[in-house]
Amino acid sequence: MKNLLAVLLSIIMTVFPFLGFNNNNPTAPEVNVTKDEAKAIILEHAGLEASEITRYRIELDKERRTYIYEIEFDSGKYEYDYEVNAESGKIIKAEKEFRD
Repeated sequence: MKNLLAVLLSIIMTVFPFLGFNNNNPTAPEVNVTKDEAKAIILEHAGLEASEITRYRIELDKERRTYIYEIEFDSGKYEYDYEVNAESGKIIKAEKEFRD
């Protein structure tokens, strides 16, 4: 029984760091760009004011060890889809499509 417990404990200690449960990984991601700053970046890029957009949605996501903001919104007859690097503020993706 003690050997089984030791084996289980060993497995848990080996697997947890890969799941992000160790002390070296903070529970909240560290980002240099806030949601408000990301919004300002994409609005400037689109040439729009905050009052001109609707259905605004922003989500922080992790892709390939990099945190990005996925941002979607509508303005007039268009829908916009952006990705902004949450560490640098660089626009990774910018799409503008005509809404049906």
